Amino acid sequence: IDVIVVADAGSYYVRGEVKHPGSFKISGDITLVQAITTAGGYTDFARRTKVKLIRGSRDLVFDLDRIEEGEDPDPLIKANDTIIVPRRWM
Repeated sequence: IDVIVVADAGSYYVRGEVKHPGSFKISGDITLVQAITTAGGYTDFARRTKVKLIRGSRDLVFDLDRIEEGEDPDPLIKANDTIIVPRRWM
């Protein structure tokens, strides 16, 4: 008999202007851009320059345009992180 034990690395949460908001399991290293992609990507109304990452009691704000252009580093997501993609104003 073989037994395989898989440790639960936890979940992260994506909400706001993404196509499929919700809870997602962490499996290996995942970056902020990858997490948003896993949630279906941005809606047409997403404000990509003010994406908030809530980690514990800290609120961090990222400009995803700069990250995707390689100008800023793409941070790793940790268990229990919440990503909020705000709505842009027309």
